[in-house]
Amino acid sequence: NKGRRGGSAALVPLSNYQVVLLPAPMLVSDELYDTLEAFVKSGGSLICSFRSDLKSYKTNQMRRSTSRLAALAGVQIEEIESLNAPVTTQVRSSSSSSKAGGSATKATGTVSASVWREALSIIPDSGAVPLFEYTDDEFFGGLGYKAVTRRLPKSGGEVVYVATGIDPAALVPVAAFTLNLQGIDPGFASLPEDEKNVEQMMRKDSAGNEFSVRINYGTTPANITLANGSTFQVRPYGIDIRPHEPVNTFRPAAATTAVKLSHI
Repeated sequence: NKGRRGGSAALVPLSNYQVVLLPAPMLVSDELYDTLEAFVKSGGSLICSFRSDLKSYKTNQMRRSTSRLAALAGVQIEEIESLNAPVTTQVRSSSSSSKAGGSATKATGTVSASVWREALSIIPDSGAVPLFEYTDDEFFGGLGYKAVTRRLPKSGGEVVYVATGIDPAALVPVAAFTLNLQGIDPGFASLPEDEKNVEQMMRKDSAGNEFSVRINYGTTPANITLANGSTFQVRPYGIDIRPHEPVNTFRPAAATTAVKLSHI
């Protein structure tokens, strides 16, 4: 994206990555799009959110043509709507989601979404499959529009399009499917709900030694339990770095469930 002075940020080579997350990338240069398209064709997983390629990179005005990232995901954006607080919408797991990962993509009941929503229609013969759909009968839902989709191109790779600010917990199985597809071990179990302010990551030094890094963004101490039963706290706004070993907390079943993959 453009810098504040109109400069162009240098692109990071993606050859060393398996998954790329693009939250609301409104401005996408031709160079960036070509890089992302090549990344998917090489087998990478691209997960992009609403407002993708919404504006022209050159003019910063709303695009008159179709979002290229949406097209790469096999969908067309038919309508957009800003969900200003306290407005929310409801989405549910699509009955077709089993075609894109079975139990690894299904959710139970309906979940809430906020901030923004886009009405997605599946481009015919694109191979995209709906994972979540809208429930409002009078508008998006009544018109059959989708909220989250996945496409597994014949050439390999994956593109997931998240068209609304869906409850993050509902996307855990979707992310688990992607990790499984790419053969990536998450390295950590999910933390309990009361420790949701903790960010976990794993890093390696130049010698290949693995370290666990945990950042507590909360105002209270965070309690971490390791696989050997030992516990420790990360102080409020604190950072803890130690040799990596798994945590012994809840891990969604989908994260460890093997799924049969078929590229459409």
